[in-house]
This record gives sequence, structure tokens and C-alpha cells, in this order.
Amino acid sequence: VPIAATGIYSKPSLYDLAFGYRSYEDEVAFLVQAHKTNSLSHSVPKAILELAAGPARHSLTALSCNENFSSITHATAVDLSSDMKDYALHLATSHYSREARNNCRGSVNI
Repeated sequence: VPIAATGIYSKPSLYDLAFGYRSYEDEVAFLVQAHKTNSLSHSVPKAILELAAGPARHSLTALSCNENFSSITHATAVDLSSDMKDYALHLATSHYSREARNNCRGSVNI
């Protein structure tokens, strides 16, 4: 059940701006490589679970048109903040509008 947040977590666009300097593609690539190296299948995951997701940038990046993540077809992003959840849903909606024009794949649950 989402809860009301305080501080920067109640202002998701500011949170996103404050942490937007990060390279989500590099971070997702690292996590995908760690899965390939350490999983029994030594393969890229088909689905991801993003906990404490905030604006769900890792999930959206994993489902992007990037060929390095092409086997990932589903992402679930979880955050306790209802403000973050609403913001992540807004980002996912606009993300999928753009990605759909490029015929990309994937589904996300937030």
C-alpha cells in the first residue's frame, strides 16, 4: 500500500532532477552483466523487479530499445511513496508513447 511521503520523496520531479545525472543505461548494463555472470543460466534476465524504485528509471531503461537489454520483456517497479508511484506511472506512459513509435517491446507494472 503506497504511503504519503515527506521531503524530497513527496516531490518526485525534484528527486528525479537531483538524481538525473546518473547513467541508468550503465547501471542497468552492470546489473544485467551481474545476472549473466552469477545466474545458473548465464543469460540476460527476461524480467526485472525494481524495489524502492522511485521514478522507475531502471525499469524504463531496461525496457528501452537498447539492444543490450532486448531479452528483458517485463519490469515491475515497487515504491512505498504514492507520489513516486504516480510520477513513475506518468513517466511510463510518456515513455511507452515514444517507444511505441519505435516498435519497442515490454510491459511494466508500477
